[in-house]
Formats: sequence, structure tokens, C-alpha cells
Amino acid sequence: MHRLLSVLAAVVLAASLAACGSAGDGAGSTSSAASGTRPVTHAMGTTEVPADPQRVVVLDTGELDSVLALGVTPVGATSPVAGGPLPTYLADRTTGVTNLGTQSDLNLEAVAGLRPDLILSNKVRHEELYPQLSAIAPTVLAERVGVAWRENLRLAGQALGREADAERILADYRAKAEETGAGFAPGTTISMVRFTGGSVRLYGEGSFIGTILAEAGLARPESQQVPGTFAEVSPEQIGAGRR
Repeated sequence: MHRLLSVLAAVVLAASLAACGSAGDGAGSTSSAASGTRPVTHAMGTTEVPADPQRVVVLDTGELDSVLALGVTPVGATSPVAGGPLPTYLADRTTGVTNLGTQSDLNLEAVAGLRPDLILSNKVRHEELYPQLSAIAPTVLAERVGVAWRENLRLAGQALGREADAERILADYRAKAEETGAGFAPGTTISMVRFTGGSVRLYGEGSFIGTILAEAGLARPESQQVPGTFAEVSPEQIGAGRR
């Protein structure tokens, strides 16, 4: 278990850690871009966004991961847990970021109070609020969550004017994934299981972690070689995760 946790930490966070020293240094950065706007096509259409956004608000964890990886600290973000902090795995990288509560109970007045010039989220969480959000600031929504994390990183990179940085992060990630997978003995099978209250989730190939394990070249149990995100089983069926 310790080995697996180490692997996941190394692979999942590789992109964001690599970005700390690179974002803003490449040709794709617009930290010195001229004032104006750029069109960005996303799940809800095409939006004119600032050429150099300074006050970015993110309304889901995936978007928070993306902007931090790209070297941008948002002015506001949502928490995955009601009344809880911003994701603790990000450590001090969210220092100074205003906690806007959960994405499912969004306070639009609090969002507007931050005077954002760009809002990033996704259609899954905030399709219904898109008109209100767009009235506050230019808003860009990704189509999906989870398994689409690479496409969403690219979209965030486009919205921030950091496309080249996004591609460099993904290249670093792929190299780290391959390196990590090569460290396991041939034929090693990895089962991803999550305990949530009274249920157990077996994560499939259509999940965020499923995409990472696939790119690391690590095999999955037959029960998890499915396109869906996860399957819920009872504690008595936990053995199914090994077959």
C-alpha cells in the first residue's frame, strides 16, 4: 500500500510540480501580453476572455488543479467538502485563495465580490448557472470532468494564454507515468478501491486514476477493465476487485 501511494503521489502530481518551475517561462505564456481579448471555444460556445487575466476564479477541484499547475494562483476557489478547506493535498499552494464554499452550493454574490476577470468551471457542475456567471465575468466551461482532465488542462491553458505550458506539463507527466510503470515487475495488477461510508467503489478505466494507470502501463483486474468511472459493491464483494 505504501508503494502504491508513493506511485500515485509521484504520477498524479508530476505535472503540477513540474509546472512550478516552468509556467510563464515558455512561448505560450502571456504574462506580458498586450491588453485586449482572445476567443476561447468551450462547452457553452465561444467566449472572449482577457488576453492577460489577473483575477481568476475556479469553481471545481479540477480547474483549481489546472490553474495552479499552469503557474496561476486564483483569487477564489471552491471546496470539495461543505464547510471544509480547499484541497489539503495542495498544501500551501492555496494560501491567500478565498474559499467560496462548495461547487454545489455556490454563492454568486461572493464570486462577484472578488471582481474576477475570468471564471473557469465545467458543464457538469455549473451549466445551469452559466448565464449568471457570464454576467459576472467571461466564463469558460469544460465539457466533462474526471477522465477528461488532459483536455481540461489544455482548455485552461488556452483560457489563460498558456497553451505551450499545458503541453509541456502533459509531456512531463507522460514521461513520469512511463518511468513509474517501468518500476513494477511485469504482470503486476493494480486494483483501485475506495471506501465511502457504507459502500465500496471499484474504479474503472473511465476514471481519472484509470487514465493514469493506463498510461503507466499497469494492468487492472478484469472487474475494473470497464469504461465507466466506478462500480459500487458491498463490503462482502470486495474480493471482486482482485479478479
